[in-house]
Amino acid sequence: MQSTISVQEKAPPMCSADTFCETSRMRRRYFLQRALAAAAPDDPRPYCNLGLLFYMLGRVDDAIAMHEQALARDPCFAFPHQHLGEIYIVRGEYEKAWAHARRAAELGNTVVLDMLNRYPKVTRPPD
Repeated sequence: MQSTISVQEKAPPMCSADTFCETSRMRRRYFLQRALAAAAPDDPRPYCNLGLLFYMLGRVDDAIAMHEQALARDPCFAFPHQHLGEIYIVRGEYEKAWAHARRAAELGNTVVLDMLNRYPKVTRPPD
């Protein structure tokens, strides 16, 4: 599979001087994951890691895109399902959160399913 890292062609932006050190580390991690994705384009892990980095930077749409790219490479990789479920909970998109929670649970990761089951009145699982 060809590497398709489209949303991160630009490096994450630098922040204020107070966060320069952390941002510098994030930039290094970003470029490392891009290099890993280019070296092994069928490996879902760099895309999942990029999703986490983008989420930490507040780039939620890019995070979702990276996790979806990870799942395109390996639909049985539970962690992107977990993280997408968590993102959709925060967004209030519970139907999507439940779908990813159930798939992650099928793959052995019950973190999001447990989270959703703690608050059924809020999340209201679909029938």
